Amino acid sequence: ADNWTAPPMEGQKASPLPRHASIEGAASKALQEASRRAMEADSEIFYIGATLPAYLRAALTLLVDVVPRPGTAPRTHAWWAARAVGCQQRLLHGRSFSLHTLLFKLWDAAPAALGVPGSALVAQGPA
Repeated sequence: ADNWTAPPMEGQKASPLPRHASIEGAASKALQEASRRAMEADSEIFYIGATLPAYLRAALTLLVDVVPRPGTAPRTHAWWAARAVGCQQRLLHGRSFSLHTLLFKLWDAAPAALGVPGSALVAQGPA
């Protein structure tokens, strides 16, 4: 299967989630399938060929599901959350209205948090 975000990590035990590296076999397959199902939105099915969707699910949990208290999030929080939601949207078979709405809410919040005009953020990424 193709990995859409980086070169394949075949044969490596490294993992950004330390406990995940030790999960193998049926348990790993079940974790990946549960992650796929958790990212389906508005009746849209998650792309089955995505490699290791648990990592995207973890990113969405940390960036979107766990809302930081006002004033405690890093300035780039909205930008990274939008990136994660955008990845989720692209990995669905069709467009999700709720993800589209969330994505644009995050994109609207990102420039103000970074202190740049909205058009500059789109053109160059975060500072």
